[in-house]
Amino acid sequence: MTLHRIVLLCVASIALAACGGSKLVKHAAPIPQRELPIAVAADAILAAQLDFIVVRNGPGAWAKNGHWDEYLIRVRNASSGAVELRAVEVTDSEGHVAIALNDRADLVRASKLTAKRYRRSGIKVAAGHGAGLLVAGVGAGVLGYGGAVASATSAALGAGGAAGGGAAVAGGLILAAPVLIGVGITRMVHNSKLDDRIKQRATPLPMSVPAGSDVLLDLFFPISPSPRQVTFHYRNAQGDQQLQLDTARVLTGLHLAAPPP
Repeated sequence: MTLHRIVLLCVASIALAACGGSKLVKHAAPIPQRELPIAVAADAILAAQLDFIVVRNGPGAWAKNGHWDEYLIRVRNASSGAVELRAVEVTDSEGHVAIALNDRADLVRASKLTAKRYRRSGIKVAAGHGAGLLVAGVGAGVLGYGGAVASATSAALGAGGAAGGGAAVAGGLILAAPVLIGVGITRMVHNSKLDDRIKQRATPLPMSVPAGSDVLLDLFFPISPSPRQVTFHYRNAQGDQQLQLDTARVLTGLHLAAPPP
């Protein structure tokens, strides 16, 4: 292969890397409405239902190639006094507990660590795989979480040379440099818009839930394969309490190339 073709291949690789990153989706489809929630749980104080999970490139996804799960949850305080919802956690199939985050970089970092952890166990994480589990029983209408999605607009460079090919390499680097700079700027713009959107949508915790009222939670977690349960930590007049919502059966295989044994 000639040096000229090598340089062109490098430039093309940079451009493809820019296209393959995460970014907002233009004209994203609304989040589908399920006829029944994915899972429900209740105790004498709190009731919770998991309405939907927006996964990587799945139904309702407003970001392309997102490295996170977005849990849409309804919580009701059935008691006569206020409840403070302190934290929500998701436990995956290996028993690892993830807390809700509202920072894109933290979500990406934690999701990559999850994939490495499963890989050490010989299990391949396939983000978004099994999204059909979430759309079963979908009816008409859309869920009332978040606002309308606005429209939006890792690169590595390898170059080599041989004796007598300096001019071609130099020309290629001159061509590749502005492309590399442009890729970096484009990626920064996409990431900034994703950061803003996540912070706009994410429900801040802790939060107070008044007596007899319902609240909608929009929570972001690192990718959690085949999640076993969602745990709600809350406090009322009697002290700290927990409510566990079981998802092991209904979400077995989510984000896994093959269901766990």
